[in-house]
Amino acid sequence: MSTPRPEAFLLLPGDGLMLVLASGLVVHLDPDAHRHLGEGAEVFPGRPVAAVWPELAAAIDRHGARLDREGPLDLVLPWREGKRSLRLFRTDDGVGVGLLAGAGELSEVGKRLELFENLLHAVRDVVVVTTAEPIDSPGPVILYANAATLQHTGYQLHEVLGRSPRLLQGPDTDPQMRSQFRRHLQQWDSFCLELLNYRRDGSTFWSEIAVTPLQDDNGWTTHWVAVQRDVTARHLNERELKEQALLDAVTGLPNRRALGDRIALALGRLKRQEGQLAVMFCDLNHFKQVNDTHGHDIGDALLLTIGQRLRAALRPEDTVVRLGGDEFVIVCEGIHSEASALQMVRRLQSLLGEAIDHNGVVLHPSMSVGIALCDDPRLSPHELVRRADVAMYRVKRQRDLGALAYDPAMDSAN
Repeated sequence: MSTPRPEAFLLLPGDGLMLVLASGLVVHLDPDAHRHLGEGAEVFPGRPVAAVWPELAAAIDRHGARLDREGPLDLVLPWREGKRSLRLFRTDDGVGVGLLAGAGELSEVGKRLELFENLLHAVRDVVVVTTAEPIDSPGPVILYANAATLQHTGYQLHEVLGRSPRLLQGPDTDPQMRSQFRRHLQQWDSFCLELLNYRRDGSTFWSEIAVTPLQDDNGWTTHWVAVQRDVTARHLNERELKEQALLDAVTGLPNRRALGDRIALALGRLKRQEGQLAVMFCDLNHFKQVNDTHGHDIGDALLLTIGQRLRAALRPEDTVVRLGGDEFVIVCEGIHSEASALQMVRRLQSLLGEAIDHNGVVLHPSMSVGIALCDDPRLSPHELVRRADVAMYRVKRQRDLGALAYDPAMDSAN
């Protein structure tokens, strides 16, 4: 017998489904499969297929490689006193066995489905139809995928039919959304959600997925229909807007809004690594004078250069934030002592002190720095910044020092 034509349904209503693991164990038999096989089929699940249907086990062994290369294969095998029409296809965990209804049994249904297939071929959105069960492993299998599915994902039809929809998921697909997806299936709900999916070549795309259960005349859910629309452009635009909202327009560095999250993440890592967290509050000296004397264009150029020098002088894992005006904050992890933090600051001050020539205007920047050290992950980001700010203002008042580490006594002195 011939294999199903391109974009035909893998199984039609009334066809039965049996799932066989790669080990040869039968793990699922749906009600239609029970009906086709007759009395005694209830013993199939949990038993080796070779023990309950030797001819089927031999066919699976003989045609397994062909299923991988060419996709579903139709066969007629002996069954008890008669014969049974089958469709074998590859699944995630082994082989699926479709027990096909008689040729005339579903002729009218087949004609209607052919019309639906032709309609779905023209739909631009991805349309996938799966079995309703089993919900638990190995899960529903794909019975139909339209042309848009193949064009959008890069798969060939025989690589999709019989497989789990998880084929389109990958390591960065949100596990919480996957759990939510599963909960809806268990409740037989219609639902809509968004998932990061994967193409055959490993590239990713965001899908808005609307899933609807289909029921038979008795109200029993037999299939899931998923219509997926590519919303990657919207996600990229939203991410870009979010990133822009967290960046300083002048320097391109993270801004005040990003600072709390950066410190909170660093505090969370304190338990898992050696050393302390250092938050350094940096204030450019005489910046207002630069703006008043040379204008804001020169002031912005100075800020940009300072940001670039700080970023270049620090480790990739360190964070430099521009709070606004002439203030920057540096977040460094793995600092082993107050002395090492002060040594780092003095090296930064030396690098920043190199002359800057902008269109003939030569500037010699300097900065005052307050340092807050922390080895307690329970401390809040706000408190760490406050302590560094207190120490920086002590530096400003003393004038002769370029950096100080916070001491609790500074609070009463202020």
